[in-house]
Amino acid sequence: MWPTLLLGLLVASVAGWIITACLQAWRIRKLERSHEEIQVEETLVFDFLHGLGEAFRETIRPQELHRLIVEGATRILDAHGGALYVTDRTGSKLTPAFISKSCPPLVDVPPNILQQAAAAPAALESFLRLHTVGPGEGLIGRVWQTGQSVCVNEFSEALELAKLRGSAFGSTSVMAAALQYGNQDLGVLALANGPMGAPFSQGDFVVFKSIAEQSAFALYNAIIYSMANEKKRLDHDLEIARDIQRILLPSEAPAINGFQISGINVPARRGNR
Repeated sequence: MWPTLLLGLLVASVAGWIITACLQAWRIRKLERSHEEIQVEETLVFDFLHGLGEAFRETIRPQELHRLIVEGATRILDAHGGALYVTDRTGSKLTPAFISKSCPPLVDVPPNILQQAAAAPAALESFLRLHTVGPGEGLIGRVWQTGQSVCVNEFSEALELAKLRGSAFGSTSVMAAALQYGNQDLGVLALANGPMGAPFSQGDFVVFKSIAEQSAFALYNAIIYSMANEKKRLDHDLEIARDIQRILLPSEAPAINGFQISGINVPARRGNR
């Protein structure tokens, strides 16, 4: 009896040791994979920031910056597509600044446009590139209005997206973030996965929010650069006007019999501030 009991305990101990070793190895592999994923994400985010930084080494057109932001975010998070909406000059609506070709619609699309798109995809592309979004209008408008970032995998509160689900134009998952810097509401950045894509994870959402923050900073810097360049151009124009005034205006009062004239001409030096 005792030998059998001891043998049973030995077998149980060995089995327990094997199970523990297997679990430990599985945990180690999981941590290694997680570490590798974090390293890859860090590298991609660094490349994204490096790309934005390089863009500011020379004068960059707004359209090019918008493209860099959307394509960079899409690449980092392996999304099917993305879109950037920026606040217009009046601050009353969002205008589409850049929409990638593979991005599912993120706004409400009229039925007639969907019918046309079945035969001519360009009809949908034209609509999306011209459609503006007001505060609270659909998912994009609500994100802009509230300033809150969202990761949506079911669209019970986004009916404009829910009605497209199951179609070729539907989305499986959407992330959207308001782009704010200081007191400036700059727009909304959004990424989406289509019908064949996997939902975004919470890890993806954390990285996305970080990208949105850096994108807002880049857009704000672009505005400051634009204002500085405009001021430099105006100062240059005023300097030219000053030189022209100095050439055209008399340097001394004219001599007129019977009159004594005294005056001075001072060319303009600076515009009003």
